[in-house]
Amino acid sequence: MTKPLIYQTDYPYFITTNVINKYPLFCNKKYADILFNQIFFYQHKLNIDILCFCLMPTHLHIVIKQNEDITISKFMQQVKYRTAKHIKVPTPRTDSLAVSSGQGSNSKRCKNSIWQQSFYRRIINTDISLLNTITYIHFNWQKHHLPPKFSKPPYTHINQNLINKFL
Repeated sequence: MTKPLIYQTDYPYFITTNVINKYPLFCNKKYADILFNQIFFYQHKLNIDILCFCLMPTHLHIVIKQNEDITISKFMQQVKYRTAKHIKVPTPRTDSLAVSSGQGSNSKRCKNSIWQQSFYRRIINTDISLLNTITYIHFNWQKHHLPPKFSKPPYTHINQNLINKFL
């Protein structure tokens, strides 16, 4: 029997999640906006602190801290599920992705997902680790030789006030 994951509420976590097959979905700002809006909707709904994030064409890096008893897994599940509901996966008959009209959004399961099922998580329990992670996230777009649009919202977010509380 697998042991359940136990998350610390004292420290933030560095999370990475990937698009299926490394499809460069988020080069399109329309899809980046959808994810951006879902992140902040669930931040407020689930009372999760978002310190920073960067959205790359094929993946998301985010530093979050859970509060109360809502887990990071629950937050990621909701963000990924709702994002996938609004973005349709390309099919062999279409050349591009399409945004869902929102019709039928009450269905129990998303037929196609844009996300890999799991995500990577690492606890950030020192100041230096937090600073290194934030620096990595802030400059990740340059590391991947992406255009400057990836240095601005909806592709990046840094909550300096919240970060200062941890340093």
